[in-house]
Amino acid sequence: GKYVRMERPQNIDKTGHMWISESPDLIHWGNPRPLLMPYTDWSTTKSGAGAVPIKTDKGWLEIYHATCMTASTENYHLGVCMLDLDDPSKVIAAPERFVLAAEKDYECVGQVPNVVFTSGAIVEPDGEVKIYYGGADTRMCLATAQLDDLIDFCFS
Repeated sequence: GKYVRMERPQNIDKTGHMWISESPDLIHWGNPRPLLMPYTDWSTTKSGAGAVPIKTDKGWLEIYHATCMTASTENYHLGVCMLDLDDPSKVIAAPERFVLAAEKDYECVGQVPNVVFTSGAIVEPDGEVKIYYGGADTRMCLATAQLDDLIDFCFS
């Protein structure tokens, strides 16, 4: 009976968590709280929602971005997690590994280096998920995966 949004505050809590809040009417928002994800070495600086969550039989599949700092740059990765269908503030599965990192020239060289930043996903009738993402804040890119594989990866 409520709307839910995921957001990334500007790292106000120094943990890089995605946050979730609720609204009865898409105007008034409240009950903000962090989504409690497992610690990973690739998501220590920021994490934020990307594609609109995909409803599955096992939960809401969220494809998100996360960052970590190295000696020279902040590196972006894409991760996946599964949120509870009835209470999306509950993370029910989140692997310790990412699904995509900046590796190709068009992801590593551009306005902002080492960026893969998801902006949308479409599930095709055959189960293929088309994941649209920005590369180095300069290009739009497309990655594909099977929905069942992404769900299984969440629980791995």
